[in-house]
Amino acid sequence: MSSKTLTISIAAYNAHEYVDRCLSSLIGIKHFDKLDIILVDDGSKDNTYNLAKSYEDKYPDSVKAIKKENGGWGSTINASLKLASGKYFKILDVDDRFYASNLDEFIDFLDNTNTDIVSSPYSFYYVNKDKYDVINNYKYEMHSLTFRTSMLKEKNITITEKCFYADVEVSLKGIKYAKSFAKFNKPIYIYSIGIGDQSISDNSFKKNVDQHFTILKNLIISDYAEVMEDDNFDGSVKNAYNDRLLEMINKHYSILFKFSPSSENKQKIIDFDNWLKSASSSLYNACKLSRVKLFRKNNTLYPIIYFLLKLRTMVYNIVKGR
Repeated sequence: MSSKTLTISIAAYNAHEYVDRCLSSLIGIKHFDKLDIILVDDGSKDNTYNLAKSYEDKYPDSVKAIKKENGGWGSTINASLKLASGKYFKILDVDDRFYASNLDEFIDFLDNTNTDIVSSPYSFYYVNKDKYDVINNYKYEMHSLTFRTSMLKEKNITITEKCFYADVEVSLKGIKYAKSFAKFNKPIYIYSIGIGDQSISDNSFKKNVDQHFTILKNLIISDYAEVMEDDNFDGSVKNAYNDRLLEMINKHYSILFKFSPSSENKQKIIDFDNWLKSASSSLYNACKLSRVKLFRKNNTLYPIIYFLLKLRTMVYNIVKGR
């Protein structure tokens, strides 16, 4: 068995219809023998594991199929990291793909670097339009990051289980401990948009708003002050950490403003705003969303803010033909 350059951790739950497409984007490349593919079936009730196992049987040196009790997306990362043998570690959701055409060059790049984190562009793939949109202006999203495996293991990084939105936790925990960064200039990850009720849909965000807060709270309380106040952390790490966390804060405000006006929903915004102010005054003051600034100035305007945001969304969808 050749040494492995890249471990690919694939999270799968009731996803048998995506297994073939996902794995086929990996198998045909020249450096397939340098891949350590770990597909973790997170307690599926369909044929996901059996399909993955068929790939393991056919390619035992490169594919592992793991079946475990349901523990959420983060638990699949924890499980695969324990087994990872690649020099680098990258995450792939089973309903997404990699650019096979760029993967061999990417592996060559990884073979010739020892940096802690490699970032690269990624693409949105709009399923309903069969359209790709390459994202070059990225800010350390999970889809853009590849981590040195030994760094993750040495720091004993674990991800929150039974919770959506842990991808931000993966990104920031990796960034926290990174001492060096490199960029690969071609896209690797293809992120599919428009498949079922994804965790990034408005309905899912509203349904799982408490889980979004759980991840955000953990990152602010556990890591933010340490990163910002410790001189051992490089300035680029601090900036990346701050920017990514601020994006998540802005997203949380945006989720809260999507709930229809009521005294209960208004209080939820007030409670989060007060919590953030007490947890981190710097992050509180860094939030420049116009809706938040207006709400802080006069929260009786909440119904007007809500309807203006809803109107803006309707106009945007009309313009985009959605």
